[in-house]
Amino acid sequence: SSVQDILDRRKESLTTYNPETTFNLLLNELQSKLVDFELTHEMEVILKFSLNEITEKSIYIDFKTLEISTDPLHISPTSNNLYEISASTGDIGRLLDGYQNWDDFMLSFRHKLHRSPDVYQVAINGFLIMEKEDINAFCSNLMRLENQKERIIVEVGGIDYSVDKFCPHQGTDLSSGWIEEGRYLVCPKHRWMFDMENDGKALEADATINAVDLDGDGS
Repeated sequence: SSVQDILDRRKESLTTYNPETTFNLLLNELQSKLVDFELTHEMEVILKFSLNEITEKSIYIDFKTLEISTDPLHISPTSNNLYEISASTGDIGRLLDGYQNWDDFMLSFRHKLHRSPDVYQVAINGFLIMEKEDINAFCSNLMRLENQKERIIVEVGGIDYSVDKFCPHQGTDLSSGWIEEGRYLVCPKHRWMFDMENDGKALEADATINAVDLDGDGS
């Protein structure tokens, strides 16, 4: 068959899914994923999941309370940390029908993803890419890793600091970073700058590498 035939068949398959039905099936799928999603640390994040064809409502998950709702007022408005994802009814329909798994869907370019602030979060990414039967094991592994979180020691301005080894943006190893202006540790991948004199907070994002002054006096 020609490429046009393949494209026509794909277009037809995408238009056969009913938006309202698909929305409800997606809500059920996310609810079932949330059942086994338990971590020891609180997450101040709201996930907003939308279908392109439905403009009047979305699915909201508050990861602090582990609540899911289609009513934004029911979800805590206190968090400024928002993950927004949207996709077509057809692509979500095919995902839920098993033509594609969650991992492949998230790696494809068939959805729009917006993070505010733009900080990569392993837990949210895991929630999205994992199948519901794998969520429990993922959470167990993540908690084990959290409990043995790797730290490195860097010397900045003559002071030794203990900091998180990996950049909160996209997990780059900060061991190969460098120092600027005697106070900033710079991530080698996207040049994020972390201020050692301000607990390792990022200059232009709501993120930190949790710097601890090992000399204890900041001098």
